[in-house]
Amino acid sequence: ELVILELGRALAKANNRVVVVDANDICPSLAQLVDQPMLPNLPMAVDALRQRGGRLEDQLLAVAAGRFWLVGGLADPAQWIELRPRAVVDLVDELANRHHHVLTQVGPMVENLADYGGDRFGVARAVVGDSDSIVAVGMASPVGMARLAMWLADVRLLAPETALHLVLTRAPKDRFRRSELLERAQALEVREASVHLLPDDDRLERAAWNGELVKAGPFRRAVAELAAAVAPTQPRSRHHTAAATQGERIP
Repeated sequence: ELVILELGRALAKANNRVVVVDANDICPSLAQLVDQPMLPNLPMAVDALRQRGGRLEDQLLAVAAGRFWLVGGLADPAQWIELRPRAVVDLVDELANRHHHVLTQVGPMVENLADYGGDRFGVARAVVGDSDSIVAVGMASPVGMARLAMWLADVRLLAPETALHLVLTRAPKDRFRRSELLERAQALEVREASVHLLPDDDRLERAAWNGELVKAGPFRRAVAELAAAVAPTQPRSRHHTAAATQGERIP
């Protein structure tokens, strides 16, 4: 989760208007990670867009330290059934019309369970399918790589041509193991995906504990390189990126 928040800050540094949306309907946590209130949040923003709950701008939380805006996630994950996937996509599209970059955090599951009653992972599927680029975040370990590979297989069915960026967190310093991870990542059938190793950094733990963004250090420098790959320097345009975390949770 800290990856998408830091990515939002990195993109906002170029005087871009950036919004981060917590559409993770399994374990929403972005607002808590930056010490923001639970309300307003995603359902309120959806209602505002449909002219039932006030102005859309009033539903955005200001993350001053990162110079970006945040749409908080569900106050209770059990409310997922109240979210219509199309309504969430419409919200993201409208935010993309008003801002330079919209980063949307989705849950780690994208299986199609609609035939079993209720589109349980419909929001993640819809957002991934609507995105201009996808950032897949996994742990830098053999288990993390295996989980990432399974998730990517489902994602490529939803978005076969979308630009893809693989991010492996808590990467070891050892050159041999880093080389092995890169080889495994590049062996995945993901076409011309960029691959990024984010270092293990004690600042992540402190940031999560204190409810703040990560302090300057190797993690932030690595995410800045990721931001350059996700949004290379070009004339201003609207861009929507979906991000999902696989494997163990990032604190």
